[in-house]
This record gives sequence, C-alpha cells and structure tokens, in this order.
Amino acid sequence: MRSFLRFLLAAVCAAAPAAAESVSSPAGGAVIVPIRGASDNFVSMPFTSEPIFSGGVTGIAANGLQLSGSNWTSGQFEYAPGTQPMRYYAKFTTGPLAGVFYRIVGNTPLTLILENEGDDLTNHPMGVIGFGDVVEISAYASIGQLFGYTDATLRIDPRPTETSSTDELRFFDNNLVGSNKPPTVYYFLQGAGWRRDGDPTQADAADTIIPPGYSFAVRRRNSISTSLVSYGYVPKTIFSVYIPGGNGTIGNDVYAAITYPEPVLLDNAGLLNVAQPALSVLKPSPSGLNIQDQLYIYSGATSGYNPVPGTYYYFLAGAGWRRYGSQASNIGQTVSIAPGLAILIRKKPDSPGIDWILPAQPMSP
Repeated sequence: MRSFLRFLLAAVCAAAPAAAESVSSPAGGAVIVPIRGASDNFVSMPFTSEPIFSGGVTGIAANGLQLSGSNWTSGQFEYAPGTQPMRYYAKFTTGPLAGVFYRIVGNTPLTLILENEGDDLTNHPMGVIGFGDVVEISAYASIGQLFGYTDATLRIDPRPTETSSTDELRFFDNNLVGSNKPPTVYYFLQGAGWRRDGDPTQADAADTIIPPGYSFAVRRRNSISTSLVSYGYVPKTIFSVYIPGGNGTIGNDVYAAITYPEPVLLDNAGLLNVAQPALSVLKPSPSGLNIQDQLYIYSGATSGYNPVPGTYYYFLAGAGWRRYGSQASNIGQTVSIAPGLAILIRKKPDSPGIDWILPAQPMSP
C-alpha cells in the first residue's frame, strides 16, 4: 500500500497565538499556525510527504529518469481526476542536483517522465547527473488534503454561493514578474467542493498542489481568530526552491517558506553565499543607502487585509544581515524564519533568479 503524507489542518475556535509554535522529532512533528480573524494570513506547510520510493539513477533522458529497483505500474504516478487524485514529484537527494525536484507527469514500469521546466537533464546547468545519484518520489500536498474535501471536514468557512464573501485561499504566481501581484483565489462552494474563482467550467480544484517551499494567504473574513494545526513528515534531505528574479525592468515579489518545523536563523537559512556573494539568493547591498534585494518575514501577528509584512531585512556586503534603519547591528544570529508562516523575497529588476538551497539540518535559536 502506498504511504502518503496525512496532513491535518484543524480549525480551533480560540484566539490565535502571535507566532507559529512547533514540535518536531526525527520523523515527524506538528506546527500550530495562527489564523487571525478579518485578516490575510500568510502561511506555509513546513512538512512534506514521506517518500514512497527511493532509487539510484540508472538512465537519463532530457525529461526522464530510470531508477534502480523500479517496477511500477504504468501510469501509477499520473494524475487522474476522480481516480488518482495525487500528484507526485521526484527529488534528487544526492549529486549536483541534490534538493532539486520535478513534477512527475507520467511513468512506465521502468521510466519516470518529468515536467522538467525547460531543463535538459542530460545537460543540466547545475551539473552532470551521475549514475547512482539517489532520487526519491513523494506526493505533493493539495488544497483538499490540507483544508478538507467535504462540508463536514472543511477547515475554513465555505461560500453559500459563488459570489458570497467568505474565507478563501489566495495563491500568488512567483513566475509572474512584479510586485503586489494579483492572486488566484480558491474557495469552497457549500455542497459542491473547491473551486477557482473566475473559472467558467467550475472544475473541482481540490487537487491543486501546494509545492514545498511555497507560501500563500488564507483570507479569513470571519472575525473570530482560529488556528491551523499541521503535522507530517520532517524532510531529512535538502530542498532546492527556485526564486525567480526580475526581468531587467521590473522587480519580483516571491512568496516562499522554509520546509522544516523549526525556526531557522537568518545566518543558517542558506539565503547567502558568503564565499561567492554573486551566488546568494539575496543580492548583497553595497550600503544602507543602496539597498538591493529585501527579505520580509511574516510574523502571524498582523491583523487586517493586504498587510505590509513590516520591517524588512537585507544583506550588507561584507558585513552581514541588517534590519532596515539599523545598519550598525548584525542580526543574523538573532532573527529567525518561523515554520508554518511565510517570507517574501523582493528581487530587484536586475537581480537574477537563483536556486535557494534550504539546509537539511536547520539550527534553532
């Protein structure tokens, strides 16, 4: 029997705490995420599904892999609405692509077919894939898994009609260059299921995926604050999350998150490459008067709609992390990114896209 992550987000009718709280073990953990009433809550899922397969690379194509030990059923990992609601990804855990993951779009008994996002696996920019490099197969989390599939299991308030104003999920396209970008809205239609706002087909949207390292907003229109409780598998290997940059003229806001259930100090978050600053996720700033890329950290304590995350952070070249307005103090060992919440990386127009390698063993304050 396949082993999938069983995420649970349960609404608890109580005042939300000011920040996410977490408990973890080598195999699993739990995070309580605050959801404030009458507010946009920027959240993330700090867990992944437990891998259901692991094998070494035995064959490589531009968009396909063969792995040792494979003897799958044809189409086993292919998404099929109503019959196979899961979507899967293949993640490299060793070799030059360690942490990189691609969505699986099909398979034969011996071969995975991947959505390679324009990458050629036989000539990958991150290096040559070696025979024996280990790849794991895991399932994505989805809206339905996390927030419920039916009226009885729903974690947020449903819409009585398509045009009602109640709770909703707001997803942002990180690849759409720009700031303050418009969201794609998902809502639960009472008695019918999950829908995407503006979809004329009214197709079921319950299987919409939530990728690792991604954050989104829960717009809570009910004035009563609540909490979401998430628990699952703690990743044992690094994740590589692509952070798109600007296009030379326009900057880009990227909604991201850590993939672990423990706070991660800024110095330990993998956002900076001290030895090679040009390879840093955040472009270093020459001075406090010439700030480049910015990092906003959502605390879960801000009420209201369309909230400003608050004070932002930047990396002062050759000196370390700084809080805006306080250039003299290095805060890399005092400020951390919380699990279950969100960060926003604001890339400058001339700041290129880059892979964020999240550490496998984050250190807590």
